[in-house]
Amino acid sequence: HGVQLLRREHRGPAAARNAGLAVAGGEFVTILDADDLWPVDRVSRQVDHLREHPELGIVLGLTEIFLTPGQPPPAHWPVAHTGRPIPAVAGSMLARAGVFEMVGGFDEALRQCEDIDWLARVKDARIQAGTIDHVVLRYRIHAANTSRDTMANKATLLRVLRDSVQRQREPTGG
Repeated sequence: HGVQLLRREHRGPAAARNAGLAVAGGEFVTILDADDLWPVDRVSRQVDHLREHPELGIVLGLTEIFLTPGQPPPAHWPVAHTGRPIPAVAGSMLARAGVFEMVGGFDEALRQCEDIDWLARVKDARIQAGTIDHVVLRYRIHAANTSRDTMANKATLLRVLRDSVQRQREPTGG
């Protein structure tokens, strides 16, 4: 299988991810933002974990946060996470392709937190998630991160949580 480059009008990260999902083939899906990095063994470690645990729909790993070299720390720099990996960031996810068929793609109405919303829908659908104790994502902090707008992030996260609570309250049918 080759690599396919998609060029689209900028409509946000959710739309870009959904465009990629529409042409993706294969058993597993993961996302890499243009400003982040993966360790070379990321995909193989996560695929191996899912193959060893068929009951799981997704697997997450540790994330190492780093500054762009030579850049001053931006205002949204999470100083508390300096020097040690953090667990289960949405960008560390690798999923079976069928999970997207069950819960759908990313919500294009969201300009940030679309990955957290997707993970909440996975949880609300009672799809099992696993974790591995390895760094699978190197998340770059810089002045242009979408997470820099902390007020918008908080408002969007509140909406995502509210939607999740509503889904959990809905009757499951039957």
